[in-house]
Amino acid sequence: MKAIEAGADTFEKVSAKTYACQGAGCCERLIYRLLEFHQAHQKEQASSDADEQTLPVDKA
Repeated sequence: MKAIEAGADTFEKVSAKTYACQGAGCCERLIYRLLEFHQAHQKEQASSDADEQTLPVDKA
């Protein structure tokens, strides 16, 4: 997750930074799941941030 959070946004980049899947390849599915999770979280966060910007300001 640290590699993904640091900008490794593809399977190949994660593998290059972490040396994952450079042998048996048993962790390939895990890397793809982590990438999907991170991307979904980023979209959710962006949506939440956009919603906060459109809320009316209480002037009371």
